[in-house]
Amino acid sequence: MGMLRNLTRSLTAVHELRSYICEANNCRLEFEGSRDEWVAINDNGCYLEYEADLEETIEYCPLQCNSASSAIIIEQLPETEDCTIGNGVNVIQRRNDWFLWRGEDCQKVQSTFKIGCTFDSRQGKKEEKLPMTKPKSRPEGKLKLVPASPVKHEFTLKSEEMPSTDDPLLEEVDLLLKAMFPTYRN
Repeated sequence: MGMLRNLTRSLTAVHELRSYICEANNCRLEFEGSRDEWVAINDNGCYLEYEADLEETIEYCPLQCNSASSAIIIEQLPETEDCTIGNGVNVIQRRNDWFLWRGEDCQKVQSTFKIGCTFDSRQGKKEEKLPMTKPKSRPEGKLKLVPASPVKHEFTLKSEEMPSTDDPLLEEVDLLLKAMFPTYRN
């Protein structure tokens, strides 16, 4: 029964191919078109991030597989000891997209990675496309300036008689406060 489900799932899925062509520290993403034509993206959005667990800087390159249910490296040319699938290079899902990641040793190697993305056709491939609109030249409606309401602050101070003491320090503090604040104890 499980095998039948997997077969049905693969029949209802959409598969897309893309390639990352990496030369030293620069990768270019290419998409396979409908007539075996390849469309390239030169500004690929790759970035470096230090991974403390691995103690190295990893390069992440987006696969443009938004909302794909899976992604896999199908082929790597050439295969090298410094850059093996699963060890020095692989794919990982982050949020809504998949990324090709390469370790420091693999970043130095010239390689081409053929990658497959699988989209569940029941979900459909989600692409956000905002409608094209022109900015409005002038604001609609009337603009009315309203003055701010005046704010009134009222302060009331109640003076209380302090019992007189013979402490000279209190008298000096009282004298200083009277000098600094003329309305003190009037």
